[in-house]
Amino acid sequence: MNSTTGDGAAGERIEAIRRERPAAGAIGERVERIRKLRGMTQKELARASGLGEHTIKDVEAGKGEPRNRTLKALAGALHVYTSDLANPGEAEHQPVPGEPWEDVRDALYARGGQPAQGEPATPEGVLAELAGLRPDWEAGRYSRARLLVPGLVRDAMSLDDDAPGGRAARSAALIATAEILTMTRQFEDGAVAARLALDAGPEMPDHLAAVNVLTWGLLRQGRTGEACALAAQWADRAEPRFSRATTAELAGYGKILLMVAAALVTDNQPGAAQDALSLARAAAAAIGREVRFHPGSAARFGPATCSVITAETAARMRQPDKALAIAERLRGTLAMIEPAQRHRHGLDVASAHAMRREYADVVAVMDGLRREAPEWLGNQQYARDILEGILHRRRGPLTQELRDLAAATRLPL
Repeated sequence: MNSTTGDGAAGERIEAIRRERPAAGAIGERVERIRKLRGMTQKELARASGLGEHTIKDVEAGKGEPRNRTLKALAGALHVYTSDLANPGEAEHQPVPGEPWEDVRDALYARGGQPAQGEPATPEGVLAELAGLRPDWEAGRYSRARLLVPGLVRDAMSLDDDAPGGRAARSAALIATAEILTMTRQFEDGAVAARLALDAGPEMPDHLAAVNVLTWGLLRQGRTGEACALAAQWADRAEPRFSRATTAELAGYGKILLMVAAALVTDNQPGAAQDALSLARAAAAAIGREVRFHPGSAARFGPATCSVITAETAARMRQPDKALAIAERLRGTLAMIEPAQRHRHGLDVASAHAMRREYADVVAVMDGLRREAPEWLGNQQYARDILEGILHRRRGPLTQELRDLAAATRLPL
């Protein structure tokens, strides 16, 4: 397992801290050791902790025992527990602050074991856990949703393959886990969860839901060619006969076609992207309404979703007028679209306004997203790119709104 924090180098340093945390020794020696593993100078640690540089030097030199508040400040800046500095053996197996997904990884990579409640898990119980997770997950409250994910994964992985509905329930739980991990930029672990879901899924709609997350993760990492090849391969494999296809089959096929279109637009192949969009629209028309893409996914598919992706395509092709015209027509139907897709559409609208240099409109749209979905916004590189473009062109002092947006999107000023 390669545990990351969104920054590979930082993740490796934190893993090194865990492996090499000393069992004994002076507090100052532990502070110095962890500081160096984090790649920080004394000056940088002083700035990050809010302490004076002379204090850092005194602590590392062992000049007196540091006060509790000093240890707490140092621990926060070094992303370890205070007890790791004072009593390193006590917190050996606890997750490191700044790596809130570690307990999820522990469950995911264990691949089995007893359910969290000490009783045999059932497919019905796993699906009930998934239903309990869904409100926070779909609303973008990932820090709250995360608390339920480890138990869900452990229960799902312990299901008997031969139990009726066991494989389907495991696949659904792992697809949900993969979506949450991918949304929060835990790409490698999200891909592992999606591959396990793909392996467990008994039917084609299950496979397509897993591939949808895999493709999405590749796109978010800029791996366009891989995303396009994967999505196109499965779209060809899953193409249904419209006259006989179930709603789930049509929705799965249409959703993967939208991934193909997104990959092709990113790869500067607009003509081929339009062909994929046309096929997706045909599947949506056959369904006639927005439907949930899969029991384990927050995604939906239907005519409105296709229109949203068409607007996204226009924004990516630098056709702001077309994107905004589609957005205007969609105003009355956006409530039917999954929240994350609706928020993403908001960024496409903001991008279109930015292309037209309508910066007040950009700020208004993004500030609305900040208020409605702060955790979601904080995980969007797209949002940072839009805001950075505005700040690059802006002259004069920053408004409080821009400062708030920079903080919400984790964009350094």
